[in-house]
Amino acid sequence: MRWPAILPPATLLAAFLASVVPSPVSADFTLVRTYDGTTSGGEFGYACEVIGDMDGDGIAEFAIGDPADDTGGENAGRVFIYRGGHPLPDDPTWVITGGPGERLGHSLAVGYVDGDPWPDLIIGAPGSAGAPATLTGRIIVAYGGNPLGARPLASVSGTTPDGRFGWAVEGGFRYSSTPLEILVGAPESNGGAGEVHGLAGGDPPPAARLFVIGGVAPDEKFGYALSDAGTTLGYGIGAEFLVGAPGAAGNGFNSGRLAKYVYDLNDSLHSSSVGGAAGSRLGYSVSGGFDINPNFFEPSDDFVVGAPGADPHGLSGAGSVMIDADQSPFSYDGSAAQAGLGSSVRLLEDIAGNALDDLVVGETGAVHVYTGPLYPDASPVATLLAESSGDGFGHAISTSGRIDPGPGPRRRFLIGAPDYSGRGRVYVYTDTSVVTDVEPSGNPSALRLAAPSPNPSRSAFSLAAELPRASRARLAVFDLVGRVIATLHDGSLGPGRFTFEWTPDAARAAGIYWGVLEADGARIARRMIRVR
Repeated sequence: MRWPAILPPATLLAAFLASVVPSPVSADFTLVRTYDGTTSGGEFGYACEVIGDMDGDGIAEFAIGDPADDTGGENAGRVFIYRGGHPLPDDPTWVITGGPGERLGHSLAVGYVDGDPWPDLIIGAPGSAGAPATLTGRIIVAYGGNPLGARPLASVSGTTPDGRFGWAVEGGFRYSSTPLEILVGAPESNGGAGEVHGLAGGDPPPAARLFVIGGVAPDEKFGYALSDAGTTLGYGIGAEFLVGAPGAAGNGFNSGRLAKYVYDLNDSLHSSSVGGAAGSRLGYSVSGGFDINPNFFEPSDDFVVGAPGADPHGLSGAGSVMIDADQSPFSYDGSAAQAGLGSSVRLLEDIAGNALDDLVVGETGAVHVYTGPLYPDASPVATLLAESSGDGFGHAISTSGRIDPGPGPRRRFLIGAPDYSGRGRVYVYTDTSVVTDVEPSGNPSALRLAAPSPNPSRSAFSLAAELPRASRARLAVFDLVGRVIATLHDGSLGPGRFTFEWTPDAARAAGIYWGVLEADGARIARRMIRVR
């Protein structure tokens, strides 16, 4: 599943660092707490998301969607936004209620829609199956700010009755200098061929579309799943994104397909596509925008695609996850018939304590965690199991974030079980096997450069270096072509943990930069993303 390059990747100084190949790790995930739906027949946890710091207090917020909540009418839906803190709150700070038949909260995504420093929440309301045919679906933007919830909501409606506009949503596009800020899927438009709408940002976002991409065949459900792709072809090309069409029939009924698009700086679209095997439903889920197999100065984010209907090794419906990560594409396969591995996939920032991004994959009754870097035949470092059969555990998997600062800055993530006990439940997990970015007692046991914080950032980045013994060390910041643009330390250091700060000057362009620690003959690099 290698994609044709529009531009070759940067190669300057690519050999400066070797890819990280850490020792095998195991992870011990602890259930921090649960949140339960309050409405009988609801689907609390159908979508869930760690948003980031919406109100500027330094702690991330999180959101949970319940699209079947009847508070605003049958299948109106509600979204619950919780402020992060220690302990985690019992009650939401902001509750947003939909109208009859809207299914508000069916999908959630994070973006910087209006360009200010606070992340915003994009909410899909695609309409229920029993809704009036005139219901086009819509999205709502809940803007970050202080106090949280004080700013008016913004709304953009679909254009096709019963098209399910808002079924999937995506925002972010961290590496893009284009006006694209929001993607919206409408997989039932045009006889089920589907559409994807690209929207500019603003408060409110303009109703005029930057583009509308249509599916190529009836019932392929183009726009069923969406993801930012980060940068797979090189920085500065434009916004890259992924679109799933699990109903495509190019290789047989429900073979599915995945399309990758680039919306370039000239407002033009370029695409490539790959299809699955018959019945596999490739593109049912998709996640990108993370460099889980880092090779540093080569700008090459990775992506994963779910094919829950695949029949690997003759196991009907066992499911597969296709992985494109800086090497020949490979897959992780389900091990039991009808397991449906790949029904959900999520790349997210380090949750296993090894300073690399991780992959979380859902199947029937279980969620598997794989730590980066990914290789063929790798086993999950942890498997989390459902409480009860048929509760939908793993239907939704959030990003990770620091929503609770009390036990140290570990990242937490959410898993939704929307069918639990007829109301739905959301689980908050953290890893306890390795303390991540926490001040150690005594000297560190290994050389380490902690993940930059915050990241992305509009201002300063904090970098913490850990040295097990005194040595000569150099910590510098490089741009994407390998030029040193700042030296934070060059001399004797250690043992212990030392924190440095890099504040880009006002003229420094938005984009990717690298913090590089050199000591004891080793080099460790961490990617930093500057946004404006």
